[in-house]
Amino acid sequence: MRYVSAVPRGSELQVFRWALTRRLPESKPLPTPKSRAAAKSGAPKPRASKSGAATPVRAATKTRAAGTARANKPLPARANSPARANNPALVGAPAVLAAMPLLVVALRAVATRGFWFWGDQALIDIEARDSLLGRNLLGVYDRYGWHHLGPLWLLLLGVSRWLGGGSPEAVIFGSCALQAVAAAAIVVVAARLRPGLTGWWAALVLLGCEWSLGLDRLGTVWAPYSIALPAALFVLLIAYVVVSPRPWAATVAAAVCGTFLLQTDISTGVLVVVLALATPLLRLVTRARRRTGTGAGRRWSVQPGWGWSAGNWRLGGAGLVLMLGVLWLPPGIEQLTTSPSNVVQVFRFLSTHPADQSFESSLNAAGTVFGSFPLRTGERSGKRDADPNWLIGKHIWDRPWFFAYILLTIGAAALAVLRRQRQALALAATSCIAIIAAGWSFDLIYGPLYPYLVFWTGALVTPAWVASWLALAPAPRPVPGRRVSALLGLAAERRWARFAVPVATLAAAGAVSAAFVIYPFPLSGVTSLLGRRSWQAVSADVLAPRVRTLYIDLGSADAMPEAASIADQAMERGRRVEVNRAALYFFDPSFAPTAKAQLKVLVCCGEHDPGQPPHGLWFSGRVGGQLIYTSAPPGGARPSGPSQFRQPAVRYAKVVGHLVNNSPGHQPDELGLAVGQSADRPAEDRDPVRHGPPIGRPSLQVDPLVKT
Repeated sequence: MRYVSAVPRGSELQVFRWALTRRLPESKPLPTPKSRAAAKSGAPKPRASKSGAATPVRAATKTRAAGTARANKPLPARANSPARANNPALVGAPAVLAAMPLLVVALRAVATRGFWFWGDQALIDIEARDSLLGRNLLGVYDRYGWHHLGPLWLLLLGVSRWLGGGSPEAVIFGSCALQAVAAAAIVVVAARLRPGLTGWWAALVLLGCEWSLGLDRLGTVWAPYSIALPAALFVLLIAYVVVSPRPWAATVAAAVCGTFLLQTDISTGVLVVVLALATPLLRLVTRARRRTGTGAGRRWSVQPGWGWSAGNWRLGGAGLVLMLGVLWLPPGIEQLTTSPSNVVQVFRFLSTHPADQSFESSLNAAGTVFGSFPLRTGERSGKRDADPNWLIGKHIWDRPWFFAYILLTIGAAALAVLRRQRQALALAATSCIAIIAAGWSFDLIYGPLYPYLVFWTGALVTPAWVASWLALAPAPRPVPGRRVSALLGLAAERRWARFAVPVATLAAAGAVSAAFVIYPFPLSGVTSLLGRRSWQAVSADVLAPRVRTLYIDLGSADAMPEAASIADQAMERGRRVEVNRAALYFFDPSFAPTAKAQLKVLVCCGEHDPGQPPHGLWFSGRVGGQLIYTSAPPGGARPSGPSQFRQPAVRYAKVVGHLVNNSPGHQPDELGLAVGQSADRPAEDRDPVRHGPPIGRPSLQVDPLVKT
């Protein structure tokens, strides 16, 4: 059996044929058929000449053997052949360049050292540790009293944290490494869709998106920023599932990526669900063809293998079910062992809190976000990620980028149909659906439309640009007698393009990496200082030999950043930490108060300062506008109330706040914090919805949606 394949250059159709052949040993001459007349007359057999020249029979034998050897010799790999696409050198180089800025950030975090987590980053560090130990079965907390669906992102961070000895640098390294893997995977999948320069083009566009996201987002360990690149990867994986002749491996990869998105941030649910439902329909449409015959019957037919029956579908289906079962096992256990479960709480919230975004404001926000990619336009950092006015400040007709990308993908799909490019059609249609689903998710957000909630959707322009490349380049080889349009001729993979696109990608990777080295690291500034000062205010009391269990009372939701920093450092030093039940939704059930604590810490009360110290507590310090009290007397000194230290809340006025332990023997350091600056509390902590009414000070009131 000999396998013969014909792959025309520039065409997406591949013809496969199996031919029966028989190879004979070259030393054995082929039998010569005799005619009936020659057989009857007894004609002698031909012999070799004296000069050594081959007889006609031997000459025919050698000719036929040479032809057989040429037929069995593998064809040289062309630039657009699948063998060329699988070349690790051609695919690995652009993948490494696309991931290089993120690897630079990861290595820079390890080299910088001295990070102190505060706020959401401290909670993520705690949850990553507890997820790896099996104590946390859910994702990060949400400001409305429930958690996101699963701990997959936290588990991956926990592995990196464990390998790094529990240091904050290891957590930052793990976050950047995950995003680097997503960037490299985007390039690899794009190259699988079309060999040649597609991987280089995808890397070039992706570097522009990384520049748009900026170091202050990519270098911050936070769920809303960590889903941007995996979302773009999910769109490309769905397109590969649509066109792959053996779709099971790509289906499992897409299921893992979609699970990561859903468990990390529930706002990706619209994108994941819509694309999952559209995948069978797209696979059917891309394999439909029109019958050209004039006979009766159907005018359209579907090519065989449009479903998932190709290959070993039993093994593929079992692998998919097993993978989804393992990834969703922790949330499933929580669902069965907790009442009310997290899924019930999410359903109650979504069913009782409908979105109140207007259609116009959603379009305005989509125009702002998509206009920032793949190159920065407007705001060049994350300083205004908690400013809804910046997101919806301009009308959609002033920034019509959302509609522009929809039209771009529709045009790419139409051109792909005309050129019969199945890969281009699949990716263009998938990108169009993804962009529309992202715009729809804007309208479903409850509460203020903060930029940090939706900025991840801008990374979806990467598949759109790759789809445009697939629709335009490479142009098919000109057919004799048929003209090729000038547009397609310019887009073809000319000799100059084979050097220009890789060189541009290399230059962009160097420029973005250099900018990420020069730019200030987002977690090494004021947030790190606030985390260190919070711990310094109570470290002497917490590290006392008699203290084994620490109870932290959060007087209001405003107190979470300082309390989380104290809890993170105390757990790192072997102390058990418990919190008041009204604040449990920030943490996980393992923090429920069950034992008698040797030390109590109260973080209170911001703008709700009662003006006098609580009974039995001593003032330890003021950090970021919050007062910190402990139950341990400071060396026998008399209790000092907060009235002499009272100042306006940090978020509402420009103040000079004491960010150090104010107990006797310490000199306070001062740091100016201004309203609206990133040097104030971070964007996620300036959220008035999350930090509105207190959790229940002085009398604790538990929200009905909060687990107790």
